[in-house]
Amino acid sequence: MEDPITAKCCTDQPWFVLLVFFVFCLELLCFDYSGFTAKKSGAVSVLDDSHGNLVDTQSYLPHDFTETSNNSISQLPKTDESVKMADRDEELKVVTEVDSCLGRYVFVHDLPSRFNEDLVKNCWLLTRGTDKNMCPYLDNLGFGPEIDNPENVLMNNSWFLTNQFLLEVIFHNRMKRYECLTNDSSIASAVFVPFYAGLDMSLYLWGFNITVRDSASLALVKWLSEKPEWKRMWGRDHFLVAGRIAWDFRRQSDNESDWGSKLGFLPESKNMSILSIESSSWNNDYAIPYPTCFHPSKDSEIFQWQDRMRMQKRRYLFSFAGAPRPEYQNSIRGKIIDQCLASKNRCKMLDCNYGATNCDNPVNVMRNIGLERGVIKLVPRMVYAGSRSRSETLEDSFDLAVKGVLERIDGVRGMIREGKDSSIGFADADDYKYTFPPYGDGI
Repeated sequence: MEDPITAKCCTDQPWFVLLVFFVFCLELLCFDYSGFTAKKSGAVSVLDDSHGNLVDTQSYLPHDFTETSNNSISQLPKTDESVKMADRDEELKVVTEVDSCLGRYVFVHDLPSRFNEDLVKNCWLLTRGTDKNMCPYLDNLGFGPEIDNPENVLMNNSWFLTNQFLLEVIFHNRMKRYECLTNDSSIASAVFVPFYAGLDMSLYLWGFNITVRDSASLALVKWLSEKPEWKRMWGRDHFLVAGRIAWDFRRQSDNESDWGSKLGFLPESKNMSILSIESSSWNNDYAIPYPTCFHPSKDSEIFQWQDRMRMQKRRYLFSFAGAPRPEYQNSIRGKIIDQCLASKNRCKMLDCNYGATNCDNPVNVMRNIGLERGVIKLVPRMVYAGSRSRSETLEDSFDLAVKGVLERIDGVRGMIREGKDSSIGFADADDYKYTFPPYGDGI
């Protein structure tokens, strides 16, 4: 009798062979995969710096994969590329730090010397129309010679014989020490044009025709308009400082008898901001303080002077130091002088007319004036700090002027970003710019 189990196996023999074959293939596949993964875990690929090829370092690694500490593994030597990467990482850290000059960078045009340096070198020519030799006033970066103070009226080391018309030289020298200067105009928020317009104008205000008077101004704007910096905002990020009153640069006709040059009315000039010791009613003119004779180099010198003024007895309600202009019947000077003399002991009159008191020396002026508490507070903002060091906490006239220019230019950029026409109102005449309300309406 046939065994049922044997009979079943014989009947299903083809299926049994297939099953054994499948198991064998499965074991073979698992064996190959384990070898493949082991090989992968032991392989290291490095980039050959010389040729840029991948080099397999499997043959150089030990085949004993026993547990190994990190200290026993030799580190790959630093390559030039790794050093460069480290340097770039360091630079990246610096870039990511806050940039204190962001939004305050100023680029200074390197003008041909005829627009500034030559005027200073030929200082003896700047005396036309005045009885003063301008050369001595150019000492000490435009501050002039230091004042002798035998009577201790002033503070030593802080007072100089400064000429009122040398603002351009003083401002330019301060700009050379500005903490956010840049040689890269593409990152500059403003562009400074160091043209000594006032010194140039003083050469030709008397006895020269309008062609001569306008010569330097026309040459300047031509030079500027050909520079790549000009084309970025067509000059609306440019500014210059003029050391004379704005009306000396705003001749409104081409009549030979008219006063001054037409610098302020040139098309290119209308795209710039012009800072002067007395501005006009046009919107791109801005007044900044006259240079005084007080140039403190440290905050402590300002504080000491303010304390001295507060302790000084005020003997007069107001004072006037100046000279009359009899050739001008309606001159405001004449009216002030008349009122001062009529007030008896309430006004101190310091006559600065020729042959009278030497008002160029601040010792003579300060001896008779008692700088009122409200005015004393303005002292830091009304002076141009000295060059020996830099003020730690206070802003002087230079700081405030630059800040104002940067704010104006930033506003222009904002208009451009909004798609507005930045030329509208930029240099328009504003008849109400210096119009004050009637007496009693807040004055």
